[in-house]
Amino acid sequence: MKTFFCVAFLLCTVHIYAQGYSIQSIPKELTQYTNSVVLDEVVEIDATDISKVKTKTLRVVAVLNKLGNNDVNLYENYNENSRVRKIEARIYDGSGKEINRFRKKNFHDISRTDGSMYEDSRALYLDYTPVT
Repeated sequence: MKTFFCVAFLLCTVHIYAQGYSIQSIPKELTQYTNSVVLDEVVEIDATDISKVKTKTLRVVAVLNKLGNNDVNLYENYNENSRVRKIEARIYDGSGKEINRFRKKNFHDISRTDGSMYEDSRALYLDYTPVT
């Protein structure tokens, strides 16, 4: 059986200086008509053992306006063959200062079966609404 682990989720709104990401590094042509920009997305898959596969995900999203809030995708799917060991979301303000940090205990566990009685797909999701 394969086991999947989501190690890191990184959500960013406007500026990110602490991690080396900046909204100023995005060309003006890309930000003119957009709501959000994916600054970085890294997926590492470690399949050194045939019975265990580890997946680490890092995703950095700059939200440029209110309409971009739906683009951050603060969830991770899993099922009986996989699990989420660690999941985290960090929220930054316009100056790059961390204002919120969410860990696995802050995420909600919901069923994702879509009406099927034969599968047990689940998801961890963060219900976050910015208050700026």
